[in-house]
Amino acid sequence: MLLFRRRVVILTLFFITIISVYLLLTGENNTSRDLNFTGNKVKISSLPDDVYHSLSLLEQQVTSKYKNNNNSNYFTFDVFKIGTRKIKSGETLILSTYYKKSKKTVQNITSMPESFVGLTPTQLESVSGVWEVKKYIPERGLILYREVNDLAPEDRNKVFIGIKGNKVAIFYGTPESRVLKQKTDINVEDLPQKDKIALKQGITVNSQEELLSILEGLKSINSRD
Repeated sequence: MLLFRRRVVILTLFFITIISVYLLLTGENNTSRDLNFTGNKVKISSLPDDVYHSLSLLEQQVTSKYKNNNNSNYFTFDVFKIGTRKIKSGETLILSTYYKKSKKTVQNITSMPESFVGLTPTQLESVSGVWEVKKYIPERGLILYREVNDLAPEDRNKVFIGIKGNKVAIFYGTPESRVLKQKTDINVEDLPQKDKIALKQGITVNSQEELLSILEGLKSINSRD
C-alpha cells in the first residue's frame, strides 16, 4: 500500500512538472505579442524629471531592502508560481505613467537598473510604492505602471488664455486638460463677442511676450468699456 502511494505521488509530480513547463512556454509566447518590445533594438528614451526622480527613489528602496542586506536571493513562494523568473541585466524597462489631468498615458523606455537585477517581479513590487508591476516577460522586459494627478510633461509647457468664472485667466495645458495658473481682473462680459468666442475656445500662446501682449490688448479694451 505504501509503495502504491509513493508511485501515485511520483506520477502526480511528474505530470504537474510537464504541465507547468508547457504552460510556461505557451504563456510567454502569447504574452510577448501583447507588448511593444522590439527585440534587442529598443530605443531608449530620455526620462522626464518626475519619472527620473520616482525611479531613483524606487532604486534606493530596492537597494535598502535587498542589496545592502544581501537579501537578493532570499526565499519567496514565487518559485512555485508558473512563469516566475528573476529579472536579468540587459532587459528593457518600460515606465508607463497615466497623467490624470491630461487624460493620457506616456511610456518611457530605459535600460534595466542594476538594483533590479536578481529580483523577482513580486520582490520588486513589494517595495515599488506608486509603481505597479504590470507585466514581466523573461529575456524581454518589465513594465511598471503608475497614475499621477498631474499634467503630462508636454502639457506642462503649454500655456493658453481662457475663462475662469467671469474673468480672463491663464492656464497650463490645453483647453481639454487645463490647470489654472493665474486669474486676471479682466471682465469677460465687457469684451467684444469675437474675443469671448476666442477665449472660450482657448487662445494658445507660444511665448511670454505674446502672453503679455494679448493680455494688454484685452485689458485696454476692458478699460475703455
